[in-house]
Amino acid sequence: MGDQFAMFASYLKTGLRALLQQKVHLALNLIGLSVGLAAAVLILLYVQFERGYDQMHPEAEQTYRVEQFFTPLDQRFPISSPAIIAEFQTFDSRIEGTRLFDSSLDVRPQDARLPMQLDYLAVEDNFSEYFLVDVLAGDLDTVLRDPSNIALSEDQSQRLFGRTNSVGETLTTDSATYTVAAVFEVPEQSHLHADALMLVSEADLDQPLLSNNALVYLHIPDDANFEGLLEGVSQALADKVYHERGVAEVMLRKLTDIHLRSQLSYELKTNGSRATLLTAAVLAGLLLLVASINFINMSIARSGSRAKEVGVRKTLGATRWQLFSQFMLESLMVALIAGFIAAILVELSVGAFSNLVNRPIVLEYFGSYGALLLLCSTVIGLLAGIYPALFISAFNAKRVLSGDLQRGNTAVWVRKGLLVVQGAITVALLIGSAILQQQLDILLNQDPGYQTESRLIVRDIDNSYLFWSDNQSLVTDISAMNGVRAVSPTDVELTQTYAQVSTLRIPGQTQADRLPPVATFGAGYDFVETTGIRLLAGRDFDAERQADWFTLGDTHATASAIVTASLARQAGYSDLDSVLGERWMIGEDNVPTELHIVGVVDDFQVGAATQYVGLALMVAGRSSMPEADLIIHLEPATALSTRSEIEAMLQQRLNRMDIHTSWLGADFSAMYQNQERQRTIIILFAGLAILLTCIGLFGLAAFSAEQRSKEVAMRKVLGASRMQIVNTLAREYMVLMAISVLIAVPGTYFVVEWWLSGFNVRASQNAGLYLIAAALTVAICWLTVAGISMRVASRKPGLVLRQF
Repeated sequence: MGDQFAMFASYLKTGLRALLQQKVHLALNLIGLSVGLAAAVLILLYVQFERGYDQMHPEAEQTYRVEQFFTPLDQRFPISSPAIIAEFQTFDSRIEGTRLFDSSLDVRPQDARLPMQLDYLAVEDNFSEYFLVDVLAGDLDTVLRDPSNIALSEDQSQRLFGRTNSVGETLTTDSATYTVAAVFEVPEQSHLHADALMLVSEADLDQPLLSNNALVYLHIPDDANFEGLLEGVSQALADKVYHERGVAEVMLRKLTDIHLRSQLSYELKTNGSRATLLTAAVLAGLLLLVASINFINMSIARSGSRAKEVGVRKTLGATRWQLFSQFMLESLMVALIAGFIAAILVELSVGAFSNLVNRPIVLEYFGSYGALLLLCSTVIGLLAGIYPALFISAFNAKRVLSGDLQRGNTAVWVRKGLLVVQGAITVALLIGSAILQQQLDILLNQDPGYQTESRLIVRDIDNSYLFWSDNQSLVTDISAMNGVRAVSPTDVELTQTYAQVSTLRIPGQTQADRLPPVATFGAGYDFVETTGIRLLAGRDFDAERQADWFTLGDTHATASAIVTASLARQAGYSDLDSVLGERWMIGEDNVPTELHIVGVVDDFQVGAATQYVGLALMVAGRSSMPEADLIIHLEPATALSTRSEIEAMLQQRLNRMDIHTSWLGADFSAMYQNQERQRTIIILFAGLAILLTCIGLFGLAAFSAEQRSKEVAMRKVLGASRMQIVNTLAREYMVLMAISVLIAVPGTYFVVEWWLSGFNVRASQNAGLYLIAAALTVAICWLTVAGISMRVASRKPGLVLRQF
């Protein structure tokens, strides 16, 4: 044991001495490895955090959310009917479930001047069997047993009562009084978001299969026939609700997949992005790869300076295994020192990185963070050190001591191959960053078919204030305010998605050529003018024409409607003016609605550019939604002051303290926050990868130039200029970068094309961008090599030749 310890101490001492003798080489390796490790560890902590969502819930791996894919809208939704659990249990009696209902009410704390809106989840008494929430005070079970109790989140307790523990306080509404029985906090790594929890009413649970207003979660045994379940329930839904197959398909999503794989409308909060996570993970791998390549290349390049040491030690009896162990220990020492520096860099940058990814990244030195940093440092030290250690320990003692050092072609080709890989990575990242920037610019600056400038949205107003024919004074009063150009209610959120579809009955159409159900929403007078949607034929809904508004008769209802151009054409009206005045029917219930078509508008985008665009129908004054929004077009010069006046007026008219307003332009930009985050991450870490590539090139170029200093001196004596010498030394690297471009371009093209195919509005790939990326890569390489070469070429030939 003592001999082994002495040998290890000898290896350690020798390794430290060798590293300190090559300070530039050591500094370059430490800079490259530490920066690469720090960036990779930050990314991997983010990946680990994102993958941990919803793992804390009971039986998370056996819990699934019921979702529906509506074919007419070409969209998937996370909501379904409360009655759908019974349909699943028809096919497998072992299935159990729970239902959540997202709702809101106006509550008044004691001594409050006005009520405040409180969003809440109405849950069943088995809620705790499916979801974990941290109870900070009180008893959640009391809330799940008694409908007169309510649980508040810590934030809402602070907002409503001014303190985090409000157990025992009361909240009053127009019809009930609730006692705060618990204060809770939903774990950060949960897709759930709840400001309050209440016990759901039996009336909500007993709704028919037609109603789609619940988030339904199921516990399904692992051995269940999932394919048969989905087929059977989808068919039951078609038979009992839609009366035909193909309108909606029932789907299941595992609870632990929701955060990364579901970016659907009507989620309880904004989820993460699997594409962003994969991009981040790939970048982490590339950064570690580039840092490792630098380490390997510089170790191989500097092997000549260790050749005599290897020869002497082999002559004195050292075995190849002992030499291999020596050089592996040196590699590990460098990696662990780089890991320590990386820890400092991570500590300095974790705050900014957390803000970038919008996640609370926590550093636990004796937890996952410390283990991850140590693991990455050790693995990089081992993997990056294996080939240099094998290569150097294989030197022939006789040859190296006689001055005949033959490195062989293997090491040369390895070094060149790794440089090609680095160059290909650089080209791919440059192209990817540029395309991502172009695509995001297109998304943010696209014409969605409506105007966003100076459009104020007032959300979550009780429908009775906006769509009831005898209660239009609110809209009228707002339209009369100074600074308001136009105002109109609507029950569709332009930056979300459609919530309703309707079956059309058009005169002259048979069952065979009947249109599929189309997206339908309610709108108010002057909707086209307020939103800035382009009117192609006909007119807007007009307050001077009372017949436009939805009116309920004895046998049927009537209302005016405006259709999109694509709907009119698909209905057989190639001349858009010819559809004006037509009478269509919607609704399959006892009181259908006769629509008088008064206008045709250009197609417009509802939701993000990855969603459905096309057939849509807006009906004046008809809405089945409990709440609706106001869209208000303001004078740009006075928009901010007018917004404040509108909020103050609405507080009085709606008798509510909190009025939710936002700018349509800001909501539009927020739709693409995942893409913006993806762009920032790629640009930032692509820049780091390029920096590490330059560090590696710098180290290799410096070594190569030193090795060829005698050749450079002879060329100067023979009349070569500095630029000729620089080009001679850089030629090898230019050839390698050209090969990198040839390898990177095809692969990058297909990957980028696949990514762009997911957008309705997309950037186009052009050869110019690829040429610019290739030229920039070659230029970076040439400048890096030229900087070193110029210094060597500036030496006096006599001083250089005198050294040989």
